[in-house]
Amino acid sequence: MATANGELSAEVLRGPEGLDALREPWGGLVAELAVRRYFHSWDWCHCWLHALAEQPAEVCFIAVRRGAQLVAVVPLQPRLRPGPLGAARVLELPAHGHLPLADIACHPDVDPRSLVGAVTAALARTSIAWDLLEFEILLDESVVAGIDRRAWPRVRRDLVKTCDHIACDRPWEDYAATLSTNFRSNLNKARNKLAREPAVEFEIAHEPGAIQAMLPDILQIEASGWKGTAGTAILNDPRLMDFYSRQIAAFASRGGVMLSRLRVDGHTISGEYCMVDSQTLYVIKLAYDENAARLAPGNALLERMFRSIHGQYGLRYINLVGS
Repeated sequence: MATANGELSAEVLRGPEGLDALREPWGGLVAELAVRRYFHSWDWCHCWLHALAEQPAEVCFIAVRRGAQLVAVVPLQPRLRPGPLGAARVLELPAHGHLPLADIACHPDVDPRSLVGAVTAALARTSIAWDLLEFEILLDESVVAGIDRRAWPRVRRDLVKTCDHIACDRPWEDYAATLSTNFRSNLNKARNKLAREPAVEFEIAHEPGAIQAMLPDILQIEASGWKGTAGTAILNDPRLMDFYSRQIAAFASRGGVMLSRLRVDGHTISGEYCMVDSQTLYVIKLAYDENAARLAPGNALLERMFRSIHGQYGLRYINLVGS
């Protein structure tokens, strides 16, 4: 049922059926965002819901409208948070260790206070019990970042503490000049060591067929170190394999996935799994062979990615997602 709140109304839809019902208008909304990120899309939420959500049928998709126009979608998953006075019933944005960033899809002219008012009023018209609305792993550009927490004591928002990015709309040499002398020296030493190695190859996979061919190698590198030993590598988890397979199926055909690897004498020493959107390359996974650490394989791969995408793929930023 829609609940009015000034100019806005909101409707709570549930589970996979609710998500399916929003597919077409959600796409129109994303096209109007001031800053579009891959995690704003219906496809991204679909991948998460069907592969990683613990209770898919309990997930809420709150559709916020101004008249007939969809102006925001707020995906919320329920979670119980243990505490000294009992468990708190939390509604939070999609969360998982393989979802480093999250946000709501929201038209840029929507007022945060009106948005929260519409969402909470819509929830009050349902049987959903909750103690806290929690919006985490947000970038500071999110409309949710503008929420006045004093006005909404049951709403919590938390921005990512670090989300470093590299502006790659200039030659590598110009960017490298901004780095510290010590870091440049280390890069140069590692580059010289790598140059003495046999048959050094750098490859990018951007087309669906090339991505499928390179993916097993990237996953093997990710599983070769401590993650493989601990059993937390993607290859060890069928749900994670499903998640990344769904991503590739949904995004690769429109240029939304890019893989790269660095090889020495036929052996891969580092690899990246990246998402691409709005002139930005997001480094979702960067893995390397720990036995090749003396060659700084992670930094060496990032440098080659910078040099390759500058002026070649129309990308302006490399977002390192974390630190």
